[in-house]
Amino acid sequence: MIYSSINFWIIISFLIYLAGTFFLNIYADSMINDHAFIKQYILINSSFNILKNILLSVAMLMKPDKKINQTIFPEDRLKADWNSNQSLQNLN
Repeated sequence: MIYSSINFWIIISFLIYLAGTFFLNIYADSMINDHAFIKQYILINSSFNILKNILLSVAMLMKPDKKINQTIFPEDRLKADWNSNQSLQNLN
């Protein structure tokens, strides 16, 4: 499932936050002196910010995939190649 990935939750959190505040931030330039707009701006921006933080928290609380941690590091491959080269030289 796609929602079992950590990357999914991180990307979705930022997409929702940016989509929710995009037009709000564009409109804020022209309405800086309107106090009613400022109250609505604070409410909407805070709501999307809290939602973004909740989704990021979900991503951080997820367990990482065990498949990712089982990769072979380059140092391990170099040692394996060196050992095979040494064993081939001993045969000659």
